[in-house]
Amino acid sequence: MENALSKIKQRVHIVLTVFLTTLFILFLVQNTEQVQVAFLFWSFSTPRALLLLATLFIGIIIGLLTVMGRPKKNTARKQ
Repeated sequence: MENALSKIKQRVHIVLTVFLTTLFILFLVQNTEQVQVAFLFWSFSTPRALLLLATLFIGIIIGLLTVMGRPKKNTARKQ
């Protein structure tokens, strides 16, 4: 029973990985046009997909730093 459940989880994981990879490739192919970015004193041109991915990763890093900065809740009951 446990082995069958493990195989199902593995297949679901593979299907999701293939699906998300396909979506990622389609996203990159459809967003290749150059966009002009101006930030403070800098101005540069970059593909739209790269700009969106950089924004995503910056958001993930900020989210992780926010979660890591919080003190852990003490879930153990005091007796």
